[in-house]
Amino acid sequence: MAGKLHDPAREWLEAEQAGRDELAEAMFAGSLAGLPACEPSSGFVARAARVAWRRRRRRLMVGRLARTAAALLAGTLVAGAAYGFGWLAFDLVARGSALLADVLVWMAASVTAGVRWWVVAGEVGSTVAGVLAAPGTAAIVLALELLAATAIYGFDRLLRNGRQHEEREVRA
Repeated sequence: MAGKLHDPAREWLEAEQAGRDELAEAMFAGSLAGLPACEPSSGFVARAARVAWRRRRRRLMVGRLARTAAALLAGTLVAGAAYGFGWLAFDLVARGSALLADVLVWMAASVTAGVRWWVVAGEVGSTVAGVLAAPGTAAIVLALELLAATAIYGFDRLLRNGRQHEEREVRA
């Protein structure tokens, strides 16, 4: 063996493995500096830029088209709903307007007659209390409570009988 061939990659790896970091970094930098410069041609840059601009223009156009289509679809749906349910909307608006007019007339009449809100609330409360205190209402409430208690008792009996029947089947 007359002598080792000069191999920069091997020398760099040996310096790395030996822990000589400064030498390894210098050798690595020297090997990178020896690489030829690689630059794209002006024709390639022009073609790449044209393709990028076309794609950007197309993406913007597709976005505008999608927004326009969504707006047209929403408008068509609103117009269709207004046409299909227009009578319902008209009826609701008419009833709401009439109710608002009635409320305004009632409020004006209440204010001009000198009626205070607490008097109205007292009248409503006394009316409700009178309805609840009526003997017929009390009897109905009592009857409903008894019916509910009877139903609960009956369901309890049914559930007990069902469990006892299941236990007999399991034992048998």
